[in-house]
Amino acid sequence: MTQYYHLQIFKSLYEFTIELNTKIKKFKKYHRYTIGEKLFNLSLESCVGVYRANSAKNLKQRMEHVSKILEYIQTIFILLRISVDTQAITKENYSSLLLLLKNCEKQLFGWLSYCESLTHDK
Repeated sequence: MTQYYHLQIFKSLYEFTIELNTKIKKFKKYHRYTIGEKLFNLSLESCVGVYRANSAKNLKQRMEHVSKILEYIQTIFILLRISVDTQAITKENYSSLLLLLKNCEKQLFGWLSYCESLTHDK
């Protein structure tokens, strides 16, 4: 099993988290401590989730962790949408974050599909 920090999904989520953090710093104070804090915590939990999924002892646990990360990502999508609608973030910053997040989501769905294919082979 490869180390989690060598996985492309971890690298992508980490890049998203760093980019998100730079954008959150530009939020107005109210949004920084409400929406911004939630966004950052969910992003961080997603990175930790990759570690948990990669360290899972069996396929079922791995799939549960990946599903949980996908749930976090959907919540991040919603919070980003709220951020742009409340003008906490510019549309340009929203678009750049959305591209990074969609890339992460695509990789996670691929990982989940791979795990599911392994369960059907047994």
